[in-house]
Amino acid sequence: MKCPKCGAENPEVKKFCGDCGGIQTSEERIVPALSVPEAHSKRHRWLVLIHAIAIPVILMGSILGVFYSSDFSWDASIRDHDGDGYADSDDEFPYDLTEWTDADEDGYGDNGDAFPDDPTEWSDADNNGIGDNTDNLLSDPFNSGKFLTFDVDYIEALQGFGVTCTQAMIEVPWSEVSVYISDGIELVCWDNIDAEGFGDYTLTQDLGTLSLITCDVKLLVTEMQRNESLGVGDYIMFKLEDSLPETVTYLVWIIHKSTETTLAQFTLAETA
Repeated sequence: MKCPKCGAENPEVKKFCGDCGGIQTSEERIVPALSVPEAHSKRHRWLVLIHAIAIPVILMGSILGVFYSSDFSWDASIRDHDGDGYADSDDEFPYDLTEWTDADEDGYGDNGDAFPDDPTEWSDADNNGIGDNTDNLLSDPFNSGKFLTFDVDYIEALQGFGVTCTQAMIEVPWSEVSVYISDGIELVCWDNIDAEGFGDYTLTQDLGTLSLITCDVKLLVTEMQRNESLGVGDYIMFKLEDSLPETVTYLVWIIHKSTETTLAQFTLAETA
């Protein structure tokens, strides 16, 4: 075997060159850089690292699959877009942190709705207790007399007129209603309707009798809807007492007290 350092021939059994003293090597004596146990250890470390990365990724994907919706946001059961403390699934206004419920379903949140139980009203700019939608109608003179529509029937047996509200652009609290009647000579008014006077056993109020030149008239009002407001289905009776034998036409106005707006106007005639 030749010495790799000086090229001298040396016996195979010698570990050192006899001429230069260098270490004798052969292919059989070359040891691999990494032993088998070392290589196995390195592979193990790589597997641990891969698992350490893969497992959290898989878990996170599972979580996202459960709690994320198709719009890539948290599921409505736990997400809260506006941060108001109400989950989107329970929040009727998920992008408005000042609102979360709408009891009357008018599209305006209860916190900012001046009439949270009235789907026809939501604001009251002048703070007069009447919603702006109604207020705007009442302040429009072109609508005068067109808010309420009544069907009129003459009831001969009772010698009176029964009028039923069949259409209502608005409902008006009875306490805001005045009823005027005229025989063309005299004008009288009932404005003592008690909105809270109607109950489960008191649907009709007798407002008393007033005197015209031609006759005395008793007024009775019946609240059919039981909501303390004049609206569709409610009934008014004008009972004539001691009317003149000749035909007389009576003029009736239903007036809104606060604004003095005519809600309805119609005639009563014994020949109707």
